[in-house]
Amino acid sequence: MRRNTESYHQHLKAERDEVEGLRSLLASTPSDERRARVLAGLQSKYEGAQSVATQVLGVWGDRESVEMLRQRLVSLLARSDAFALRGVTVAALARWIAPVDTNWVLDLYFSRPDWYAKYELFELASAVDAATGRSRVLTELRGPDPLNREAAARVIGRVRYSDWRELIDEYHRGRSS
Repeated sequence: MRRNTESYHQHLKAERDEVEGLRSLLASTPSDERRARVLAGLQSKYEGAQSVATQVLGVWGDRESVEMLRQRLVSLLARSDAFALRGVTVAALARWIAPVDTNWVLDLYFSRPDWYAKYELFELASAVDAATGRSRVLTELRGPDPLNREAAARVIGRVRYSDWRELIDEYHRGRSS
């Protein structure tokens, strides 16, 4: 029994050391060596290390980090066991969504198959540039898919377009007809 306890404590220490090493990068700027450490953290067997590595990319926020976060999110969406990591990735990515990312984000959001899957990306969809995303959001609000109409209405409510009340009224009229 003692051997199992020692093994367990060694495992915990290894995870703690890896997480602390990655945490030290939160106050740094990107470099090739630091980016390699973050990439290794993203591939760690420890979910805590993966989470902190994701947070580091979110703090850095340069285009290369944003691209890594985008790739990470797509890979996590394919895994049913990655809810917590998807949440960390969405939060890290939402801080840095640029107008150039709008179509990618909204395609991802509106393509999710059910409300729960859309909800995971709600923070990200709400972070898109309102002017750039308006046309797509209105297309979905007026489209045939009831889940996407509701998802669009929720984005409109969060983004608060200048005419958001009229748009939400339009959504409600469409639901009742």
